Amino acid sequence: MNILFFMLIGTFGLIAHWCKRWLREQTTASLLDYYLKYNRRATAATAITFSGALFGFLSSSPELTPVTAYAVFLTGYGIDSAINAE
Repeated sequence: MNILFFMLIGTFGLIAHWCKRWLREQTTASLLDYYLKYNRRATAATAITFSGALFGFLSSSPELTPVTAYAVFLTGYGIDSAINAE
């Protein structure tokens, strides 16, 4: 069950990066267009990188605490920020 929560929290990190770009008017694309229409390769690379990072993190059997949730959120945000930088 923790795996699902960690995946969801990391996805919120990915979405937070899009929100930041949208609020700064760095993109005018909707969320789905941004990830699925315009940045397909970057989205695939982001998903693969995030999955690998999450798998490595979950291999240490972490508990769901505010600190680990924040770390996973920042991992999702940081990966998307690095790979989806246009």
